[in-house]
Amino acid sequence: MTYGSQGVTEYWIVDPVACAVDVWSFHGGAGCERYTDRLTVRLAGEVLGEIELDPVFRDPGAATP
Repeated sequence: MTYGSQGVTEYWIVDPVACAVDVWSFHGGAGCERYTDRLTVRLAGEVLGEIELDPVFRDPGAATP
């Protein structure tokens, strides 16, 4: 079984070491996009917005620039 055959159309893998999010999509064939600055959020192919990734991965103990 694969994710796609079970109805999963997309999944995200968060890599805190690389400060990146890999988005695996099964829309029209499998593919992966890596996001390191801004993550585009889509639903059914429609862009809903973006997530700024710097604050997500910033060390909470670090000083704010």
